[in-house]
Amino acid sequence: MEDSEKKKKDEQVPREVEARPTSMASKPGMLSASSTTRQSLLSLVVLGKTLSYDPLVVSEHVHMKSKSVLVSLAVVVLGSASSVRAVAVYGQCGGQGYTGTLVQINIMRFWVVAILVLPHSSYSQCLPSSGTTTTTKAATTTTKATTTTKTTTTTKTTTTSSSTQAPAGQLTYRGADISSLPMLESSGIKYNDNGHTLPFETILKNHGMNAVRIRIWTSGTYTLNYGLALAKRVKAAGLTLVVDLHFSDTWADPAHQAIPSGWPTDLAGLNTQIWTYTKNVVTSFVNQGTPIDILQVGNEINDGLLWPVGKISTNGFSPASQLLNSAINGAKSVASPKIMIHIANGWSWSGVSWFFNGIYVQGALASSAVDIIGVSFYPFYDSGATLANLKTSLTNAVNTYGKNVVVAETNWPVSCSGGPSLTEPGIPVSAPGQQTWVGDVKSVLQGLPSGKGQGIFYWEPGWIGNANLGSGCSDNLLVSNTGATRASINMFSTNM
Repeated sequence: MEDSEKKKKDEQVPREVEARPTSMASKPGMLSASSTTRQSLLSLVVLGKTLSYDPLVVSEHVHMKSKSVLVSLAVVVLGSASSVRAVAVYGQCGGQGYTGTLVQINIMRFWVVAILVLPHSSYSQCLPSSGTTTTTKAATTTTKATTTTKTTTTTKTTTTSSSTQAPAGQLTYRGADISSLPMLESSGIKYNDNGHTLPFETILKNHGMNAVRIRIWTSGTYTLNYGLALAKRVKAAGLTLVVDLHFSDTWADPAHQAIPSGWPTDLAGLNTQIWTYTKNVVTSFVNQGTPIDILQVGNEINDGLLWPVGKISTNGFSPASQLLNSAINGAKSVASPKIMIHIANGWSWSGVSWFFNGIYVQGALASSAVDIIGVSFYPFYDSGATLANLKTSLTNAVNTYGKNVVVAETNWPVSCSGGPSLTEPGIPVSAPGQQTWVGDVKSVLQGLPSGKGQGIFYWEPGWIGNANLGSGCSDNLLVSNTGATRASINMFSTNM
């Protein structure tokens, strides 16, 4: 965002320096009807045609955390198998997650069921649940910054959000960035909807929001601890959690990408530092029970990050590509959030294509590491930011790169007297105009090929005291200066 939004920095997040891994053990695959399957089968259970297999019961007898172990169930085999097939299964054991492999063998019209676990360096069956599958694995890690090689044990958490199934006609992610909320509440600001005072995230959810974006700085207002506290509220409300790492002590945007104070100022050192920092951030969210669903690595990084080292216009794409790759590898060493790359001016195909044609560098960031392209799209800052240009740019992006797309930042004014000329003058400057703007952006996203248009995040809809949100228009909020909701609060359900 622009300079008028910026707040001063205050405190530094502690960091621990480690080497970053470049490889991890792969997950055990499904069994097949092969000699391996037959040799591994210790015993079988004949259940009969009319009986059913219940993993709740069976898994109570299987709790194994040792290495290179073969486990199977029970006793009887009748006749010879006429068919064998492997099926992945998921059950529950005592309220915990259970993973294993179900093999069905059809023997003379009887169903035989067995649970098999093949040798693996370290495998656990009874694991924390709530939509999370955790695998403990041994991984050998090496750092690009040094020649040191070490062996570490990493617990990796895979998260699946419960809020990402879009109703018919709606986007997958109907979100808002509400990072300023705890800061505003600490100054006494409250929000009310139809006369009822409620937490702002509750009001937004009641009106259809299903995702929240939280920015994290390395120092200043939006520290890791600040973000962790807000994430607890987000997850408690059942919302998708998007974490936006600025990799800076303050605002990062196309004009500002400063290296955090205390960080190295050489590429090798920064590769190690950003791997460690990102790993520690993701671990902190996992450890408190609020795993990140979407991790945004960098904010509006059109010209790279961690300047001057990672500035593309100065040093080319390779340093920025390496730094992004290191950050993503740090995150992936402990969890599996979806990865978003975020740039400004999503309406400009020339800018989008220049960045994404260059940022994937052999030996550094691979296209396969990125799940979502996020773009900012504002009507204030450039006459080219039209809906027609957004449609062209994002359509080209989907056809060229094959990624899902979200508009990660946008807003529209209810007041703009004497302000800039807006790029869509046919849309009224009003609360209904806010809904029209967002609805038109939704139409662009829903028109993208292969259903790749995934979501919209309204930037800071409740920042009372900073209602211009960095623009030349005086008020872009979805609430009044008293905290009362405007009619446009319904955009999440009716226009996204």
